[in-house]
Amino acid sequence: MTSESDMNTIHKILLEMMNDLVDTFERNNVPYYLSGGCVLGALRHKGFIPWDDDIDIAVFKEDIPKLDKALSELDPRKYEYQKSLTGSYTRDYYYVSRIGTTYITDTARNRAQRISIEIHILHPVPDGKIALSIYHGLMKLFMWESRIGQSVDPKIGKWIVSLMRMQSVIMNLMEGRSSKTYYEPRNQFYKRDYLNKDVYGTPKVHEFEGMAYNCPEKAEEMLTKFYGDYMTLPPEEKRRPRSYKALSFDMDYYDYIQENRSNDG
Repeated sequence: MTSESDMNTIHKILLEMMNDLVDTFERNNVPYYLSGGCVLGALRHKGFIPWDDDIDIAVFKEDIPKLDKALSELDPRKYEYQKSLTGSYTRDYYYVSRIGTTYITDTARNRAQRISIEIHILHPVPDGKIALSIYHGLMKLFMWESRIGQSVDPKIGKWIVSLMRMQSVIMNLMEGRSSKTYYEPRNQFYKRDYLNKDVYGTPKVHEFEGMAYNCPEKAEEMLTKFYGDYMTLPPEEKRRPRSYKALSFDMDYYDYIQENRSNDG
């Protein structure tokens, strides 16, 4: 289990990453929102949920061109980012990782397991019940393919990505042109994640660890839908950080993997 000291260091690095992202977002006029548990943390704790170790961001699909430009301006000596469904990467979110760190929590092969920030894309759902039902079925298949692709050989992963891209084209064509309902993200899809676009609305700034970051305009409505009585803390046994297989703040993930391969040999 992650120690308090380690968690503090992880939080510090994540805040540095977030500030760099916000800087490039503002230069490129990228509307963004804190997402999921980060919104809960902002409203309930004015920062990180104490036992949480990540930051998630949401961006509307129509802002992807601006997002791509903003990410291309990140310092390549500090950051690496993976775009959704590229190479053998079977995730449908952007993955920004801090070079020089190692944070291995699972056996996934298709991403660099460093301290990272995920950028989820908000998609419009299809108009009409039948289209939405078909879309939902495709989404479940998409989700399972993503999970399988994380643990297989990268060569096989590339074939899975190709299949997922074809499905993505179909799903993109089905997305509602007049829809006011959006969801995120594709590879962790639940019906509860449908939200009216006006819930996001005009970003509303909330305090987060002494900084000020954008949250959905109707954050309280979002949190009530996702968590119910969101201001009540969970039971004590659930207030624990996830465990990790490897953690380093001064060794890069790829160096760690190479060193351990050499030791195994």
